[in-house]
Amino acid sequence: IQPDQLIREAKSIYAAMLMVENKCNEVDRQEDAKVRAGDIQHIPATRYKELVVLHRTLLYEQYDFFLACSHPAATPQLKLLPHKYGMPGRIWKSGIHTFLEVLRHHLPESLEHMLTFLHMAYGVVCLLYETIPSHKATWIECLGDLARYRMAVEERDAEIRDIWTDRAREWYYAATDIFPTVGRLYHHLAIVARQNAIEQLYLYVKSLTVDLIFTGTRESVLILFQTVSKETPNGGLITNVDYLFVQLHQMLFTKVDLDAAPAKMGYFLSLL
Repeated sequence: IQPDQLIREAKSIYAAMLMVENKCNEVDRQEDAKVRAGDIQHIPATRYKELVVLHRTLLYEQYDFFLACSHPAATPQLKLLPHKYGMPGRIWKSGIHTFLEVLRHHLPESLEHMLTFLHMAYGVVCLLYETIPSHKATWIECLGDLARYRMAVEERDAEIRDIWTDRAREWYYAATDIFPTVGRLYHHLAIVARQNAIEQLYLYVKSLTVDLIFTGTRESVLILFQTVSKETPNGGLITNVDYLFVQLHQMLFTKVDLDAAPAKMGYFLSLL
């Protein structure tokens, strides 16, 4: 294929993609507005299928555009177009995330269609990860996010939930290998570590102490502290060393009840 022919093909793909993307954005904005207004209405199964097909078409067009721009015959200018047009971010926002949020707000009736879309989107991003290495870090985080969504909606089979939890954790840790100073990634890891308060606390603290801190972590860590406090029987003395460890950090973080910290620290040390 000649470079001129490839440029024409890429332009054609982008034009088709733009039409589908605008349609997806329009539909998603309408549904999002209903959610924000508290007007979450029943959506017929046929409509869900139409929306899944629409967003699947967008993902396929976006993927084809990446392939055209990364073709061996592509000119240097053509290879730069995905970055110029912000395509990695657009794949996640307009192709995947906004629609997933629409589906999430319509659970449980949307569950079957959400699972269909999640698995399809996961497959497309896996292809991007394998064939478009120039944006590897973006694909890794996207795969972690998709695995986390899949984990979150699995309520029937604990084994399947654990599989997707492990998969999300693996992708996020792979992302931290590339960007070890991005706090957002440690916040994501903390979310998938909900069964382990100590691990969650460590990851939240990490999220707040790296170079690029994630400010949303402050609210998340307060929720963790509240959750741990509820584990205390009748508000009495904590006997579990892990929960006591978290509560000591709560005192330091919130600067509340610091006068009681020495006694609680002494009790904590006695349990070690």
